[in-house]
Amino acid sequence: MNGLAEPGPVRDRPAVPILMYHEVAGRPDTRSRLAVPPASFAAQLAYLRDAGFSTITFAQAAAALADGGVLPDRAVVLTFDDGFADFHREALPLLSRYGFTATVFVTTGWIADAGRHSAGDSPGQMLCWTQIREAVAAGVEIGAHSHAHPQLDQLKQGRL
Repeated sequence: MNGLAEPGPVRDRPAVPILMYHEVAGRPDTRSRLAVPPASFAAQLAYLRDAGFSTITFAQAAAALADGGVLPDRAVVLTFDDGFADFHREALPLLSRYGFTATVFVTTGWIADAGRHSAGDSPGQMLCWTQIREAVAAGVEIGAHSHAHPQLDQLKQGRL
């Protein structure tokens, strides 16, 4: 046994798609292969709306699936990793336009104004605390994505 809990019996649960994004930016604003241009992101949101999907936060999905709670018809979770500033500039207004929510997993050591709590160089322009508070006020869930963004699958057991 590796010390991890064995999975319990699988109950009949509905599937909830989780769409994961990093950056909502195009060239020349980013060179990341994980970026989605703003027009493509808007088209994806329009598709979700037109197809009758409704968004829920990651925590709402987890809670409903864990305790057998009720999920909205055609529920989908939109997540954003790392906390790039383009979330506030590009994604948040589009989410608001479509009446959608999301979960942003923020790397706390990369927050633009982390100050003495900085974890070193970030991969781009990141959210600041004011932008994070504005996202929360708009109904966006903020989740933890570590402090220094280690490659968890490469850490030794003791460090994990």
